[in-house]
Amino acid sequence: MNSAQPGISQTVGSNFDCRCGLLDGAAQWRPAGGRHAVEERRRDGRRRFGRAVRLFHDGPYRTAAQVDPSVRERVREMQLRAFSMSEPDGAEVLKLSPPAIGRLAELRVPTLIVAGDLDLPEKLAVAERLAAEIPDAKKQIISDVAHMVNMEKPAEFNRIVLDFLRAA
Repeated sequence: MNSAQPGISQTVGSNFDCRCGLLDGAAQWRPAGGRHAVEERRRDGRRRFGRAVRLFHDGPYRTAAQVDPSVRERVREMQLRAFSMSEPDGAEVLKLSPPAIGRLAELRVPTLIVAGDLDLPEKLAVAERLAAEIPDAKKQIISDVAHMVNMEKPAEFNRIVLDFLRAA
């Protein structure tokens, strides 16, 4: 292993574009079909936004009543900012060839993967794949949290990251 600076990956992968709901449902619509159609599109955008908050904070195994309301509100505010962002002028999507997921074994930096045990199953599967394919990667699963591990259990998350950095 070389002496490069450690890399940290808090949660993993991205099978879900958290901005797609609002962009599809509200930001990109054209006011065709009259006032009622516009209101329906707005309601649909709000439903999709609420779904993103539920996925990223509550996770698939908890209800909103089972999570800290102050953290849930911070996640909601964070998601609202993410949903309202637009791509910079001139931005373009560049596809890596070969894709990065197929080149994980080439990584030569200390890598920490942190996930919550109540996260979406596909996110946990990505965490498992990263840990299996990145040489010497360390994986930590934090119990009783979903996707926002650093916000729900900040002291435990910070301890894990700082221990990893000290050892790297």
